[in-house]
Amino acid sequence: MKKILVAIGASLALITSAHSDGTSWIAPDFPTLSLSDVEQAQQWALCAATLEIYAEVIRDVLKKPSSADMVDSYVNGAEIAILGVFLVKMRNRITGKTDTEVKDIFNKTIDYAQMASKEFPALKKTEIMSDLELRENKATWYADLGESAKTCSQKRVLEIQQTYIDMVRQLTSGVAGK
Repeated sequence: MKKILVAIGASLALITSAHSDGTSWIAPDFPTLSLSDVEQAQQWALCAATLEIYAEVIRDVLKKPSSADMVDSYVNGAEIAILGVFLVKMRNRITGKTDTEVKDIFNKTIDYAQMASKEFPALKKTEIMSDLELRENKATWYADLGESAKTCSQKRVLEIQQTYIDMVRQLTSGVAGK
């Protein structure tokens, strides 16, 4: 894992060396639980989209397919974290509800979260790529991409992402096991 993070850091350095004053697209306090579920999901979606594009750059420009595959795993994790965000916030909506109401809220939350985990990142990717097309100075876009990828690859972000992944796995294995 440490070798992979070093490889990712080296790749980030290569991308951002031409213009090291990049600005991350990700909120500085990300991930924070003080945001609404939709706001948190949007930040995870922005990470998923950023990392997906970053993996493409690593694979296609830097010719480092193994490093790109590792970044792709973070993309998948960010998409699963979107599911986790909605499941955590669902707890507030089911308090004091009947079993029938809880089941209905759960099913609607799962349906929405599954849609959001695919559609939110796709929309964010379109926004990021549109930004690239509109920028006069492409080097600043790459610098911003690199800074954003760094933000999404921070140890604390990946730890919270893993917590969401574990929670979703536990929930889905419990549902599948019944």
